[in-house]
Amino acid sequence: MLHEEVLMLLRLFVIASRGAVLEIGSYIGGATIVLAATAKEFRKGPVISIESGGAHNHPVIPSADIFSDLVRNINAAGISEHVTLLNGFSDDSKVVQSVTQASGGKKIDLLIIDADGDVSRDFSTYLNLLKIGAIIVLDDYVSWCAPEKAQPVKEWVDRAVSEGRLSPLGVWGWGTWIGIYTRHPSKT
Repeated sequence: MLHEEVLMLLRLFVIASRGAVLEIGSYIGGATIVLAATAKEFRKGPVISIESGGAHNHPVIPSADIFSDLVRNINAAGISEHVTLLNGFSDDSKVVQSVTQASGGKKIDLLIIDADGDVSRDFSTYLNLLKIGAIIVLDDYVSWCAPEKAQPVKEWVDRAVSEGRLSPLGVWGWGTWIGIYTRHPSKT
């Protein structure tokens, strides 16, 4: 879940976007609603959101069926036609194919990852769709409640920054890292 200041930044990033928006790990749709509602209002998009589903005993907002709750919340917000919801794992070949199709040939210029902490897997899975200069939003860069997710996120981000693949803008809210994708990794 993302802090309200990160949600406000996401709104601004969608307004400025010219390409596709990809969210990995939408949970029950807090950020997804912001992304899709902004895309609707400013005629942006496409917005694509991937959620693997299941149950989660979150201390504040638990869910027995995450994907069903996500769909219900998107429908209640009246924005279902402004977001493509994909139920599955981000690296599943059918999900990747669906993302490619839903992007309509547009490069991703806003990538949000708030999933299981394996940003390396997700980043490399969608690297060929990612635009140089894209805004990258990675939750759990710092996390007191989920240190098992924060450690791999922080290690990957710090390495990507040191290699010049990402340029940091800062850390907001409850530890969400935001930066810019600057270049493809060198092939060695």
